[in-house]
Amino acid sequence: SLAPLQLTARETLLLRLALSSVSQLADMPFKQERESLLAKIQVLLPAQHHQDTDQLLQTIQLDIPARTYATPFIEHLIESARTGQWLCVSYRSGRGTSQQTILPHRLYSAGGFWYCEAYSQERQEERTYRVDRFAGVSATQAPEHIAPMHHPLPYEHPSHQEVRIRLTARGVLVMERDPHLGDAIQPEGAEGGLLCFRCPPTEYDWLVRTLLSLGPDADVLSPDELRHLVRQAAQDIAKRYTQ
Repeated sequence: SLAPLQLTARETLLLRLALSSVSQLADMPFKQERESLLAKIQVLLPAQHHQDTDQLLQTIQLDIPARTYATPFIEHLIESARTGQWLCVSYRSGRGTSQQTILPHRLYSAGGFWYCEAYSQERQEERTYRVDRFAGVSATQAPEHIAPMHHPLPYEHPSHQEVRIRLTARGVLVMERDPHLGDAIQPEGAEGGLLCFRCPPTEYDWLVRTLLSLGPDADVLSPDELRHLVRQAAQDIAKRYTQ
């Protein structure tokens, strides 16, 4: 049998905390290996630290949002990213199901979901796909003529208009949690803030939905195009409830 790992109590806690966080994900690659690892780690951890770390794990936790989904193709995607294998995929998005030829580059987990970064031959650009939305995945030959990749301008490019949004204290609390915009908030006054950033107009649809979710806690100062889109979307919603 293997000797226990020579870990301190805090090192034991960090290891168990990492493993417990991974186990919170709704679906994981390498399930059998994960269960085997958990069993081995329990044996290898110093016995004198078990009770202390059990108690600490009741008070410390990395929060992973609870989700319900399956990722039957996740290991296939990981292997394709590792070997550079092109894939023919069926993918479900808000616009319906599409057939695409992609080359996966990286998989990662965020907000309780798994994502795959891949080059899309049809879209001619890098795309991020939610792994649970793949309805079919199969290996395919690399395209004979790979379309040149379209490199969009970075969000902060000076050609993009600056977006300025005044937030109430509640708006600041909500947007601070946003992984994309949280760092762009400038404190203003005692509690509110000013959200300032640049982004291409192609992102305005997403931004409008985000702003509508904030209700009266966000006031778009500029650009005028975004103000118009928010006003139009709000009017459309109001009209729906007056009919």
